[in-house]
Amino acid sequence: MFSIIIPLYNKARYIQRAIEAVLAQTFQEFEIIVVNDGSTDGGEKLLEGYKDDRIKIINKKNQGVSIARNTGIKHANFFYIAFLDADDYWHKNYLKITSDTILKFKDVAMIGSYYSRTNLLEETGSCEVLILRNYFSRAIHNTLFSSSSTIIRKDFFEKNEGFKPKLKIGEDLDLWFRAVSFFGKVFFIKEQLVFYDLSGSESNLIEKDLKVSILSEFLKKNYLHQRNDSFSIRKFKEKFILFNLFEYYSLNSNKPMIKSLLKEVGSSYRLIRWFYKLPSPILKGFFSKKPLSKLFRNYMKFCFRYIYV
Repeated sequence: MFSIIIPLYNKARYIQRAIEAVLAQTFQEFEIIVVNDGSTDGGEKLLEGYKDDRIKIINKKNQGVSIARNTGIKHANFFYIAFLDADDYWHKNYLKITSDTILKFKDVAMIGSYYSRTNLLEETGSCEVLILRNYFSRAIHNTLFSSSSTIIRKDFFEKNEGFKPKLKIGEDLDLWFRAVSFFGKVFFIKEQLVFYDLSGSESNLIEKDLKVSILSEFLKKNYLHQRNDSFSIRKFKEKFILFNLFEYYSLNSNKPMIKSLLKEVGSSYRLIRWFYKLPSPILKGFFSKKPLSKLFRNYMKFCFRYIYV
């Protein structure tokens, strides 16, 4: 039922934990495809001791996580593609609860769940399922889907581009957004079924270059399909730009694209937009201080939650 794609790059410290968590699942109809993206720490050798025929290892040169995931998808044999990062792991009932949901609702094309950054409870709760028909109206508050808690029907990748290799920041969000707009209706399990390990994350090491960020996609004319909720999508895109743009003032080379992105927003959301009109050197200095950038982020949260709803 599930093809589990695990990209591996220098995560020898964590990979066995991820594999063991999958093998311990209470639902056992799956294959594991580990794509070794040119690791140099010997992580792929730790997998040689597993004799389970469901584990497949693909070794390739280092080309980045997007190409690694796309490679795994091409080798997938099952109808549903499940993603798991090598430094995260699943609750033992993750696949069981997900498969039960798929069997219950029958038209599940994309499904996710909450994750925890601390610990997972031994027993799961009621596992309430949300059916999201207007995802983008709430996504600015919580995008919900993550790289270890998302399962997508394989036919999406047969009809659409997979993960975009040029994107280094938000490449997973880009795919989730496109999948949601493609399917129209998605499902979400209101239960913490995934452990998201921040200790293994390297996202803070990536230079904040807009050219390789998901925000660059927002400048494309037809980015995200326009359905009945097109107004919500437009509002979401404007809010998403404003809510994330402040992180990119650290690089002077981002100035032209910042200007283009703010033009996309126009005069909407003036209580936030006025701040972005301040001179770039002032904003660069302001956003370089974590307490101030956090304050601005909280200010935007307040505006989007209580004023621009």
